[in-house]
Amino acid sequence: MKIPNQFSLFSQRKFLPLFITQFLGAFHDNLFKNAFIVLIIYHLATDLGYDDKTQQLLTTLAAGIFILPFFFFSAMGGQLADKFPKQIVMQWVKIFEMLIAAMGSIALLSEYLPLCYLTLFALGTHSAIFAPSKYSILPQHLQQNELIGGNALLNTGTFLAILLGTIIGTMVMGIEAGVYLMSLLMFITAIIGYMASRYIPSAPPQAINLKFSLNPLTETVKVMKYTLSRSQNIMIPILGKAWFFLIGSMYMAQFANFTKSNLGGDEHILTLFLILFSVGIAIGGLCNNTLLKGKITAVFVPAGMIGLSLFSLDIYFASLTVYTPPQGTLMGIFEFVKHNENWRLMLDVFMIAFFGGLFVVPLSSIIQDRTPNDTRARMMAGSSIIDSLFMVLSALLSALLISQGNSIPELFLWFAIANIPVALFAFYFINYKKRLG
Repeated sequence: MKIPNQFSLFSQRKFLPLFITQFLGAFHDNLFKNAFIVLIIYHLATDLGYDDKTQQLLTTLAAGIFILPFFFFSAMGGQLADKFPKQIVMQWVKIFEMLIAAMGSIALLSEYLPLCYLTLFALGTHSAIFAPSKYSILPQHLQQNELIGGNALLNTGTFLAILLGTIIGTMVMGIEAGVYLMSLLMFITAIIGYMASRYIPSAPPQAINLKFSLNPLTETVKVMKYTLSRSQNIMIPILGKAWFFLIGSMYMAQFANFTKSNLGGDEHILTLFLILFSVGIAIGGLCNNTLLKGKITAVFVPAGMIGLSLFSLDIYFASLTVYTPPQGTLMGIFEFVKHNENWRLMLDVFMIAFFGGLFVVPLSSIIQDRTPNDTRARMMAGSSIIDSLFMVLSALLSALLISQGNSIPELFLWFAIANIPVALFAFYFINYKKRLG
């Protein structure tokens, strides 16, 4: 069977405007989020005398606050996407994003932490409402054998947007008058994202008679009841995808702490790790289309999970012997790459991400493919809520382990150990239950 060319989707209107809209939204989220983290770790920490534990808890809190709106507002996003044309929902979300850019600018200019956290919450809300439309529109516009490739490209775009947002957010905050340039970038990103959303093809509502509820709590309960009542064929992939976000969000949130506290590295080394992580997930996700030949199956998911654990264990042991600079100084990237043992760390980071990308993309496609048209957006909303619960759980577990005196490498170790029985269950379920292909 001929493998569908996933990159040909970039030449088609049914995919490209959605990709650009999603890419810029994720870029905006991470532009602000990483600017805020740099503000905490490399500016406020010095000015206000925060110790390492305080910095780690503040950045962990930032990760949790960004994810929290997915629990409250994903169900509302699912309702909107099932009841109204999805492209219209996305356009209104992009208008809301422009207002968030204004609030974020004020937050960074004032260096007022509560307003910075409120901006993160608003960005999380924007993404929570957008996500059900983004995922449920794919089966309306793509053929079944294009879903793996389409999801892989969206996944790639998301993590490359995270990468660029991180690099640019970090670099801009490091220059004089960087906050003003950051404000301009956030506005430009939001405006272009809105313009791109206007070119997304029509996606008619699949449940036009759905009664819309403005109560996020009752709708969340309703969506969760529906989601949790689905068969194992759908629930296991949903839980598997959420587990990926539990581990992946921990790494993304803790790389800054790991770089400064454990390696004595500056923000350029942090950027290097995030490049390796983002590119690794992108390549791992894109490999699915070739490996699976467009078939929607989870056959390689257990291998991806085992690989993730093996390299997570190795990053712990590798961190025990790395060179660290004298206390009170930070190591630059050129000094970092001079030490051979640090190349092992770089390989670990890349391979953790590669295997993560390998196992998450097929799960998203399975959920989309096996969900009825008229409830698909709400099912994707339910999946997003579960993702958010796992990510908040990740932030809470990380904060608990840090507060109990665990180092960041020990955090990596605990998550790697916890992943092993989950990987073994996935192997059993796929190979003996024969439920996921």
